[in-house]
Amino acid sequence: MNFGKFEPDEHYVEQIMEQSIEHNVFDLKNGYRVSVIRGGRYTYGGRAGLWELAVMDDEDHDIVATPLTKGRNDVIGYLSEADVERALEAVEALPPRKRRRRKR
Repeated sequence: MNFGKFEPDEHYVEQIMEQSIEHNVFDLKNGYRVSVIRGGRYTYGGRAGLWELAVMDDEDHDIVATPLTKGRNDVIGYLSEADVERALEAVEALPPRKRRRRKR
């Protein structure tokens, strides 16, 4: 599913405890990976057909803090399709993410 100009790099539907979860993943050029999901009782807004968004590091897929999440490592829920598009635009406008060195 596209959100405005944003076409997901990955799209799939998975079953979690007998609930269908629709999952879209966007790999943005500035080094962020954005996960957008909806479905069932396991996502914020899923029962109402709304979306939940998480901004992640492209290396280890941990949720990262951004101005969009008010500096917290958290998801944003209860989003309409237009809200998701605006959030993707906001993440795309962030400065490039600095890569962390992996511990060996």
